[in-house]
Amino acid sequence: MRKLLLLAALLSYCYVHAQKNLAGSEKGSIYTYVYKLTPKQVLKLSNYRHLKPEQLTPGQKIDSFPYNDEPTSRLAAGNYLFVKAHGNRLHYQVRSFGPLRINLVKNAYDLSLFLHDINGTAITNAEVSIGNKKIPFSNTHNYYLLKRAKQEGLLTVKLDGSIYLF
Repeated sequence: MRKLLLLAALLSYCYVHAQKNLAGSEKGSIYTYVYKLTPKQVLKLSNYRHLKPEQLTPGQKIDSFPYNDEPTSRLAAGNYLFVKAHGNRLHYQVRSFGPLRINLVKNAYDLSLFLHDINGTAITNAEVSIGNKKIPFSNTHNYYLLKRAKQEGLLTVKLDGSIYLF
């Protein structure tokens, strides 16, 4: 009986001693993965808040980079889904890259938006809307103007096959 008790104690010691302390190990992925999204997929994600990005089937992975790196110079203009693991969860981020810059023109009553590229050249051929309301381009003011705008919502700009959400 003593031999059996001694054997059980030795086995339990070996089992406990063999376990590693996982507190110092990685708790997420060391890479962030990038998937290209179509404008339709981006709108679907913004319109359906309960929709999860994994339900989109974004397609083939186009890039990956270390967790703390920023790949902005490597990506062409467009919409992308960034995916990384942290703990036992996946974290998603939808990001748009492109030449579009937007400035709000101060006006107490109207919604006035000046769209331009990186060089400051005005963009006049974009489709701009807030919610379901289109914002027309004003040739007299040289910016997008929605008179007496009290509307809140998602600002959508469609330009050259990409969609930008603000």
